[in-house]
Amino acid sequence: MDMQPSATEAHGTPPRRGVLVTDLPASGQHGAQATEPRPGHRQALLALPSQHACVAAARRWTTSLLTCWRLPEHERDSAVLIVSELTANAAQHGHAHMTLLLGLVRDTLHIAVTDSGPARPGLRAQTDPDEHGRGTAIVRSLALWSETRQSARGREVRVGLPVTTTATANAG
Repeated sequence: MDMQPSATEAHGTPPRRGVLVTDLPASGQHGAQATEPRPGHRQALLALPSQHACVAAARRWTTSLLTCWRLPEHERDSAVLIVSELTANAAQHGHAHMTLLLGLVRDTLHIAVTDSGPARPGLRAQTDPDEHGRGTAIVRSLALWSETRQSARGREVRVGLPVTTTATANAG
């Protein structure tokens, strides 16, 4: 599944604070027209300011959404922990806004967090390793896979979390 930013973001306009919940297009590309979304494939997008106060909102939204998608509690807890870590990083290192995209495809929950702005050189060297840096290890221990992409516009971190097939069967 291609977890690309929304069509609005792709054209350089910052998203407004809000939520977009849709079924995945049949082509598997975000923003594409679809007449027959595949059963059990869902996605939702949340756009927020890059502020630490918004991390709690992202956690609550994720919990609520994954409850609606009928993911078991232990899988929701893992997803919320990942979302918390990734959005906290985006709030700390991003500039204007961040987006959270959740996609449920077969037996994997795709989580993508994007922040605005270029990486801040030397920031990591200024932080105490006892205070920071454990979140990435926690995310990697829970995830099937993870990847980070950096561009001039910001950073996107993508994670795949295994979920039960009963959750995806009930999502449609």
